[in-house]
Amino acid sequence: MKTKGALAVWLLSGFLCSLCPAVAEEVSSAASSIAAAGDAWRAQLPHDPAAATQAYLARLSPAAKARSDAYFEGGYWLQAGGFLYGLVIAWVLLNSRLSVRMRDLAERRSRRMPLQTALYAVQYIVVTWLASLPLIIYQGFLREHQYGLATQAFAPWFGEQLIGLGLSVVLGSIALTVIYGVIRRAR
Repeated sequence: MKTKGALAVWLLSGFLCSLCPAVAEEVSSAASSIAAAGDAWRAQLPHDPAAATQAYLARLSPAAKARSDAYFEGGYWLQAGGFLYGLVIAWVLLNSRLSVRMRDLAERRSRRMPLQTALYAVQYIVVTWLASLPLIIYQGFLREHQYGLATQAFAPWFGEQLIGLGLSVVLGSIALTVIYGVIRRAR
């Protein structure tokens, strides 16, 4: 059962990545929907921020405004969906007893509680990142290319995601070790 779920996740990731060439065609048309701004236009801008914002928005075509609104409104839904997806991942880890196996592995590797906490945190961060990978790819790569907000190829983008994962593992395990240490001393 677990291999079917993992296969489904990776197939979905592959499908999302295959959409990239189709998205690139939309990018060039989106860039041309905003009128060019010269120095003369900038000099005429009002000093009031609200009025300057309205002057800028007046330059946008209705299609560009609708595209911008869709991007930001979709972002709100992605934040809510990401939160719910994170809850589902935590529930699966607990319900499948994978979290218990990760804890047991950390306990077998060390007798020291702080090191056990750090080892569990490393496992938890990596497992949740892998489970979230389809959403990370869609939200951080495909969607940004779809709206013309990114030009980076997948390999360098993914390399930066791996750097972020490495930083999360190091800093997250240190932070959780400190937090759990404080909790243990308070008992």
